[in-house]
Amino acid sequence: GGWQRVIAQLIAAVEHPRTMDGSTGKVGAIGWCFGGGLSLNASTANTVDATVICYGRVNVGAHKLAKFLGPVAGAFRCA
Repeated sequence: GGWQRVIAQLIAAVEHPRTMDGSTGKVGAIGWCFGGGLSLNASTANTVDATVICYGRVNVGAHKLAKFLGPVAGAFRCA
């Protein structure tokens, strides 16, 4: 399905910088609004070293959140 393709692309996007010359091998994910949800999904689909979520959907189950190894920061506005 379409969402599985998005997750596969997120995994590739996280892995690519790790292979670049001069890379420390550390990668973070940051996103705003819809991208905040994608940042969270990238972090649960693949091990990243840090995650920042600025708004976005954060309805991910505890079993997926248990995969986080790095820090997570979130910025949300309550209306």
